[in-house]
Amino acid sequence: MNDSKNSASSKPKLRVSSRPQGAEIFRGGTFTGKVTPHEFSGANFVSGAYSVQMEGYRFEPQECTVNPAPGTINIRFTGNPTELALTVASTPPGAEIFRGGAFTGKVTPHEFKGDHFVAGSYYVQKEGFRFEPQEIEVNSLSENTKITFKGFPVR
Repeated sequence: MNDSKNSASSKPKLRVSSRPQGAEIFRGGTFTGKVTPHEFSGANFVSGAYSVQMEGYRFEPQECTVNPAPGTINIRFTGNPTELALTVASTPPGAEIFRGGAFTGKVTPHEFKGDHFVAGSYYVQKEGFRFEPQEIEVNSLSENTKITFKGFPVR
């Protein structure tokens, strides 16, 4: 007895997903031409070491070796930013950014990345405006962070 529903579901499939989505999928170090999420099936599902890449992210696991077998194999890669950043923004833009009472030499919007991020108390100044909040304390980064100051005209 041939149950097409069962035989269809027993065909080898590989589902590759990532967080964030849109990572390029590689097999044996060669780009497959596909991005996550994607399902390989039939002749497109080939044994090998699968990995994903996306600029600005490092993925875990780094690589997963799979062989076609009946059913569906799911691989999920989780991306972590390779370099965390603090973005300081203001409305209106162009406000000078201060950290710990000292001018950083930057104006909003600006992204402090990696070694350029320093923990501290941030505030902004622009002639003719007062900003809320007045100051924001940023002690560390565990993810990309954006702080925004809203300016109000001073009369």
